[in-house]
Order: sequence, then C-alpha cells, then structure tokens
Amino acid sequence: MLWGPDSTSTSKAGEEESDTADLAPPVDSRYQERGELGRGGMGTVLRVEDDRLLRQAAMKVLDPQLARSPEHVRAFLEEAQVTAQLEHPSVVPVHDIGPYPGGSCYFTMKLVEGRTLEQHVAERAATLGSPATMHEFLNIFLKLCDALAFAHSRGVLHCDLKPGNLMVGNFGEVYLMDWGLSRLIDVPDPQQRVRLSGMSPRAVLQSGISGTPSYMAPEQARCLAYTERTDIFGLGAILYFLVTGEAPFAADTVEESLSRASIASFVPPEELRSDLAVPPGLSHIIKKAMAREPSERYQQVQALKADVEVFLRGGFHFSTRIFAAGEKLMNEGEPGHAAYLITRGTCVAYKMIDGVRTELRRMGPGSVVGEMALLLERPRTATVEALEELHTVEVTRDMLHVGLGIDTWLGRMVRTLADRFRDLDEQITALRRAQGRSHG
Repeated sequence: MLWGPDSTSTSKAGEEESDTADLAPPVDSRYQERGELGRGGMGTVLRVEDDRLLRQAAMKVLDPQLARSPEHVRAFLEEAQVTAQLEHPSVVPVHDIGPYPGGSCYFTMKLVEGRTLEQHVAERAATLGSPATMHEFLNIFLKLCDALAFAHSRGVLHCDLKPGNLMVGNFGEVYLMDWGLSRLIDVPDPQQRVRLSGMSPRAVLQSGISGTPSYMAPEQARCLAYTERTDIFGLGAILYFLVTGEAPFAADTVEESLSRASIASFVPPEELRSDLAVPPGLSHIIKKAMAREPSERYQQVQALKADVEVFLRGGFHFSTRIFAAGEKLMNEGEPGHAAYLITRGTCVAYKMIDGVRTELRRMGPGSVVGEMALLLERPRTATVEALEELHTVEVTRDMLHVGLGIDTWLGRMVRTLADRFRDLDEQITALRRAQGRSHG
C-alpha cells in the first residue's frame, strides 16, 4: 500500500497497472458526482454529494493516464497527505482518500464556494488602488501569510504561489490551495514535521523546473535549492499582483517569463502602474520580498507580515492634498475639520496680534499642522500658509476616531495634552498682546 510507514510500490505487472490496485476499499458509493469544478495538470476536480454526512465536497481525481505511473500516483497521494496534515483555517481540510474506478485514485476535501484570487482581483479592476480595495486585498494577503508561516513551521514549502492557487470565499474565507509541488524541509522540532508514506525527504517528481514562470523565484527558474525564502519571493509576487493587477514576469512566451524570473527582472510597481499612485512603503515591501538574492529578502514570513501590518496601520488610505505657494491651509478662528502631515515643501504658521502678523514657526516634511483644532473640535489658533508647493496627507476627524480611538484611554490622554498646549498657546498670545500695548 502507498500509505503506511513501511509501504513501497511492488507492482510489476506493466506500466498500465497502478499502485492503486493495493488500495481498499474502492471509491465509496456514498459520493454522488454533481459535475466538474475544474481541471489541472494532474487531473480533474469534481463536485460530489456525500450521502452520509449530507454535505457537498470537492473530489480531486488523478488523470487516468497519469495513474499508470507509480511516481505520479505517489505524488498525488502525497499531496493529499501533506494537505491533510496542514490543519489551519486557510488550508482546505482533506476528508477521504482511495481508489477510483478505471485504475485511478481520488481524495475528497472541503468544497470552497468562491473564486480564485485572480478572478477576485479581476472583478475589482475598476477600483484597483483605491483605499477600500487595497485594505481588502492586504487583509487577504495577511491570511495567506498566516497559512504559509504555519506550513513552514511544519516543514512544508508550497513552491507554486500564484493568484490561481488562492481561493477567496464568499464570507471572508481565504484558502491556499494545490500543494502538489510542495517540498519538505527540516524543522527544529521533528515531531512537528509533516510525514509521508515512509518517504523522507520527499523527492518525487521534483526534477527540473517546477512552478509558474510568471510568479517564480530566481532559484526556481535556475533549478537551484529551495528554502523558505523561495516562498517569500512568491508572496512578494502575489503582493505585486494585488497592487498592479499584473504578474511580475508576465510575457508572451514561457521562455521569456523564465528568463525574466531567473534574474528577478520586473518593472517596479510604481512604474508599471503610475496611474495608481502606488504607496512607496508598499513598493519597498514588495521589492524586499522579491529581491534577487534570497539573503536580501525577508528571512521569515512573519517579518514580511509584520511590515504589511505596520503599513496598514500607517494611514496609507489617507487622501493627499497639494497647496500652491501662498495658499492657506487654514485660517485663524475657523473650525478645524482636518490636520495635515507635510510630505514635501515648507509652510509658515502665524497669528495676527493687534493687527500685526506675528510668525510662530516654519515647518517642513514630517511636521503636522492643525492637529489641536482637530483633536479638540475647537477653532484654529493660527493661520498656516504654504511658502512653496506643499504636499500633504490629509487627516479628517473620522479618520482620527478610527485610527487613534479617540474615546479610548489613549485618545483621552492625547486630547488632554492637546488641551494643555492650547491653554499655553492662549496664555502666550495674551502675554504678547499685553507687551505690545505696554510698548505702544
């Protein structure tokens, strides 16, 4: 039999006889086929009805021609074994395994109602790059990171990360699919390592190039050693797709894709889609994950995930606003509906004290203006004017409530500090007015 620690293939009755001859019992009659879901390189996926548990499932059946090869049968069953042992919310559970009529074999798994990430992104092509869509895509990506980090902890590399192998369910589910090209690696705790049918390490059907050229790491395209960094490159390639809507190594021919993949030659996302204003921070994450040399990439999935989480918390979705030289960002005494983080250029804040313009401070990139009026919901205490073309990130009161949690203890602390600064500013202004009158 093919599963069992001491099992090996002993059939010599010709290539037409499959290892599945040793498997028992035959395909369970409880499964009623309900149509085809899709086809792949190894076989067909069917929708089936489980008459015992009264649920639908997906049944993957090995192609009958491939079932004549013991190596293909072994690889197919190993895919089922690897997937079954990766018990994670974003890895599809495997239910059953066995022989299929005609000399083939099958395994059943949870039926995912949804669409591939490739289809999901295509459906949102019109809103690609918008804050809402980017937020959704990045949260999908974080779930993918969780699934892959778990697989790595169990000694499994996926080795074929691409949008077509990621399913997005109708209720927020995200599933990393198709572990047919996975490879096993050593992990610190051997007890946590995925086990196969007496074969360790896995070496079946792993000769030559394997993977998808348009998303492939350089070491895959050059048939070099695979590590966790190989999958991290794949994560970067998927992130590239989520940002641009394009595969990093898309080309007219497979050969051209492989050539580009072998040297990690891709157009930077901000150059490929300048119309989308790709955030620099996100572009930096992509480029680091997709570095040509594995040593220059993130070394663990968790590190990549952490940077994406920081990016999400950093207000990437805030709108930008540009002020011309001489234009006022705000006027003293008016309501404070927004604050501005300066990203380029300089501005000046001033007050009118007894009819005299009194400059308070000049500010440049990294400075924030208008924050006190926004936090305290009180009128502006100064006028701010752009000294040159000024690029800013605009923060509204609604965004402040969401990002800071203005009603939390931290929010109250910030508001208290702002209130004290406001009182101090009013005291200083009153003192200057008094001094002006005394000199007059």
